[in-house]
Amino acid sequence: MAARDNVAEDMATKELVVERVFDAPRERVFDMFTQPEHLQKWWGPKRVSITLAEFDARPGGKIFTAERSPDGAMNYIAGVVREIERPSRVVFAIHFADADRRRVAPPVGSGLPATWTEELVSSITFTAEGRRTRVTIRTLSGFTAEWGKLARLGWGESLDKLDQAIADHMRSRQ
Repeated sequence: MAARDNVAEDMATKELVVERVFDAPRERVFDMFTQPEHLQKWWGPKRVSITLAEFDARPGGKIFTAERSPDGAMNYIAGVVREIERPSRVVFAIHFADADRRRVAPPVGSGLPATWTEELVSSITFTAEGRRTRVTIRTLSGFTAEWGKLARLGWGESLDKLDQAIADHMRSRQ
């Protein structure tokens, strides 16, 4: 259903760009991206399950996800919505957290050093292309090349799951 990702990495500017075109109207894709009940279906790599997802879709709104890895380990992400313009744009900043939402060091295997304390700032744009929607994700931060590769893989798998969630949602409404 979705076109292949158009991915560009420019480690000199510390920007990761991932694009995907979805076969759905922009409003639907935006809502699936930002509403917690849908976020739980698509956030994170394929091998993790999201046991809790919160996304308060307003400027200053909180984000929190609880991810269970295949070995049962839990990882948490917390953050804040910086900007949101339905249905065209959302900007958020996230960081690794514990179950009490306190900032913690990145988990082992994340591709980030244990001393890394920055936020990951992502700007997502939703562009209508007829009945289709182009989603462009730009993540800025002082990340490492290893993290960039893992993040690209993670976003790719997340967008695969988002594509399936959109298709399932559209079928359920027919």
